[in-house]
Amino acid sequence: NYAVEDYKELMESASVKPVVNQIEINPFLYRKNTIGFFKEQGVALQSYRSLRDGKAFDNPVVVAIASKHGRSPAQVLGRWCVQHEFIYIPKSVKE
Repeated sequence: NYAVEDYKELMESASVKPVVNQIEINPFLYRKNTIGFFKEQGVALQSYRSLRDGKAFDNPVVVAIASKHGRSPAQVLGRWCVQHEFIYIPKSVKE
């Protein structure tokens, strides 16, 4: 869960760079500069909160895309991550 500044500070004393960094990424929070920086460093990005805790499931654009392709909003958001080359591991919650 490193921001660019955190990563730079880490690399001042680390001898091995991280392979993966987990940050919040989804169609509603696309950190272009951060993503670009880590791609340049060769660090894979894992999407944290890809599904936005379900808050995007009612978004009209997401719902329209899901309906058009016969998929759920969760599947649409997951596919977005995969298409943008982010590691996608959905969170499961049981109550």
